[in-house]
Amino acid sequence: DVNTIEIAHRGIFGDHVMALPILGSLYNMETISKQMIEQYHNENYVGENIILVATGPIDHSRLL
Repeated sequence: DVNTIEIAHRGIFGDHVMALPILGSLYNMETISKQMIEQYHNENYVGENIILVATGPIDHSRLL
């Protein structure tokens, strides 16, 4: 249940941004277009905004 997950996140993360819901309202979900998602991705998913984390037996040179 989405509400249960959101309540758990608020309990764990308190006032931290990680506690914010990710799904949004049904109205918002219905008004988001593919173009809006692509624009957001192109503007925000850029090198200086991305952190890559890897763990385990990973070949560092291959990961890069």
